[in-house]
Amino acid sequence: MSTLISWVKTFHPNQRSVVVEVLEGGDARGRYGTHIGRCVLRDLPPDLPAGSGIDVTFRYDRDGLIRIEAVLPKTGQKAGIEIERQDVHVASENIDELNADWSIDS
Repeated sequence: MSTLISWVKTFHPNQRSVVVEVLEGGDARGRYGTHIGRCVLRDLPPDLPAGSGIDVTFRYDRDGLIRIEAVLPKTGQKAGIEIERQDVHVASENIDELNADWSIDS
């Protein structure tokens, strides 16, 4: 099992929820990725200041199961999802077709 721990922050005072979009592939900024899920931490407490941290943990196991958990450390409030990924195989002769709109900056 592999684990990645990250965090996000609230943008606004009194923000009521945080959405963690889960993408597969793409670049470091999330461009060109495939949306595979969404984890929503709802009903955040009133008077939560902007910039409050939310801990986000991604766990990947060998069977293709991805678990995402978002936690507000201040209260221990949690939300989580599980995503089961199926193996996707693309024939090598089709790869150029799939990447026709992509370019590599050197």
